[in-house]
Order: sequence, then C-alpha cells, then structure tokens
Amino acid sequence: MTEKKSKKSQKGRIVKPPERRPNIEELKENRDIDGLIQAMKYEDQDVRMYASIALFNLGEDVLEPCLKALKDKDPHLRWGLIWVLSKLGKPALEPLKKIVSESKDEEEREAAQMALDMMYEEGKIFFE
Repeated sequence: MTEKKSKKSQKGRIVKPPERRPNIEELKENRDIDGLIQAMKYEDQDVRMYASIALFNLGEDVLEPCLKALKDKDPHLRWGLIWVLSKLGKPALEPLKKIVSESKDEEEREAAQMALDMMYEEGKIFFE
C-alpha cells in the first residue's frame, strides 16, 4: 500500500492530498463516537449534518465525548455539538449547567448556554 504524501505544486507550495470523505454509516455501525465527532469538522456540510444526526441516534453514550469536544475551537464542530447536546435533553442538563457556571473558556460556556437555550425553547427542559 502506498502512502499519500504532500506534493509541491508548480509554485513551490505544499499541496495536501484530498481528505478522505468520512463514511458516516460505517462510523455509526461501529459506534465510533470519536470518528463521528471528527467527521463534524469535515468541509462538506452534509457530512457534518449526518455525523450530528448519527451521534444523536447513538443516545446517551455520546454525552461525555461531546461535552469534552466543546473545548475544540472548530466552529462547525461546536455548532454540531450544540445541536446534539440540545437533542439529548435531560441527561445533558446538569453537565451543561456545570460548564456554564465553572468553565474558564468563554467560548465553551457560550456553546453550553446555547445548547441549554435550545433545550428550553424546544420544551425538552422546563425552567425549574
């Protein structure tokens, strides 16, 4: 098997080989939560959307990995995680509240708050 390597273009810049499109169905079948989270960074919006849906469909097992991934600075990933966490509902409530109140990372706090706001707006969680 040959390994793909970066090649120099005519102008001397390094050109990376194209990134392999993630196989969302395979990742879901294998319950590859980390792989689905990484797929949410992919350039194609459809891939990101299907990865988010696949994560949600895996249920509560994705909660901790998604919460940890909120620290990532990739905006596509964060938006997808906000959606997934908001759809998980009650199991995500306390961990998200903890991030909002304790995280030193402003962007992480804002993402957690957005997920909470979406839960409230969709009626998944009622004000206590």
